Amino acid sequence: MKKHGFILFLIGIFGCICNAQTISGCDFFPKEEDITFTYFNSSKYDKSKKEFRYIYQGNVKIEGKTYRAYQVYVNGYVPEVNQVLYVNCDSNSLILGTGIYSFNRQVVGYSQDITKVVDVNAIPIFEVGMVNTGDFYLPTEIKPNNKIGESWTETKFMHGNQTKVTRTLLDKNLTLEVLGSVFKNVYHIKKEVLIEGGALVGEYSYVQDVYFAKGIGLIKEVQDFGNNNIVVTELDTGMYEKIQVAEQQRVLEEIKDILKKLPEDPELKTSYQNLILNKNNLSMDQLTEVHTEMNNILLRYQSYVKDSIRKQNKRISETKEKINAFNQLESHLKQVGVIDKRLLGTWKLLSTGKSFYKFYEDGMVEIYKENLKSENNSGKKHLFRVTNGNTLESLYKLYQSDEFGYQKHLIDFDVDKKSGKPLIHLKLVYLNSIDSKSQRVKDMYYNNKIYTYIKID
Repeated sequence: MKKHGFILFLIGIFGCICNAQTISGCDFFPKEEDITFTYFNSSKYDKSKKEFRYIYQGNVKIEGKTYRAYQVYVNGYVPEVNQVLYVNCDSNSLILGTGIYSFNRQVVGYSQDITKVVDVNAIPIFEVGMVNTGDFYLPTEIKPNNKIGESWTETKFMHGNQTKVTRTLLDKNLTLEVLGSVFKNVYHIKKEVLIEGGALVGEYSYVQDVYFAKGIGLIKEVQDFGNNNIVVTELDTGMYEKIQVAEQQRVLEEIKDILKKLPEDPELKTSYQNLILNKNNLSMDQLTEVHTEMNNILLRYQSYVKDSIRKQNKRISETKEKINAFNQLESHLKQVGVIDKRLLGTWKLLSTGKSFYKFYEDGMVEIYKENLKSENNSGKKHLFRVTNGNTLESLYKLYQSDEFGYQKHLIDFDVDKKSGKPLIHLKLVYLNSIDSKSQRVKDMYYNNKIYTYIKID
């Protein structure tokens, strides 16, 4: 889309958004550096409330991928396990991972009779805790571009058990009410978990229905453990508005940053100001589409600048090579050639009388046509020398160009029998360089004709 086409796009943003776009997994987890979600849990046995706070700690590399790492707080405290959340959405999917923890039992002291120096009946005191194994569980929570009905399965060995999780996308356009707030275009995923048994527990399974909203993330989870034990987890929708406002502001700031990186344009600036004024009338999908289009414009602009610099550097390199070749050729002619005084003066082509050579004592020559100065370089003189006594060689730069020409003429001195004036016969050979003696100069014609010039002064 051209720049002015994008301006029209901004002005007409309230209209239909018709182009199907790839959905990013990043749309399902906020990008702020300090995020708080509050969820209400309810079952037939209990009701509770948990606040999850995620504070960005930086990026880390895990298994070749870059993850955003967040310190986790549950109700204000760092939990014993799953202390860090790892987020990756590079492949248009959302991965939410944690470290894997295991039980650890260690002796921290003994219970003994203090009246004895050595109590052989001392009872060790153990401390049991969870320690990070250094391994990671990195499940893909949502693949928003999958077709409805598509599934993906991931298996991981942890806590002495093989865990197999199959997720199936059931809907991506669901309208769902959560604690009084209505969400549209909700993604519904069925999550089937199978713990295959091992050292700690026997085999068991359970099913979850998970619901994601774009721009927020997890808004509801229904977990069926069997025996009529169903746990429902729902997002505190009082937090929803705060999340939306923060996400909207983040996107607007990113659009502003993109504008700073683009060339100054009053129309783009006005369009951005209109966008700010109308931000409350835009859905997050519309605002995100503006951001995506702006980012695409920036990428195309940066690619254009990069390509322009590359072409410019190439031209500079090629120009340096041509200048170097020209200088080598010029040096060669000055070393091996002489200024034959028989050539000095002006010579006219005998057959037409319209082409002229004018040779100067300083070793320079002009080539021009009748009433037109310098046929090859607009009035500039160029170097000539005679080599081997019978070869006229000349070198010239083309006017306002980094190109150059190198001419070689086989020359024969003669006298006109009628007028007694000096003649020269020239057979033309055109060359580009000393090393390439048979290569003809671009756009110049070569033939075996003999051209005769008569001296006129």
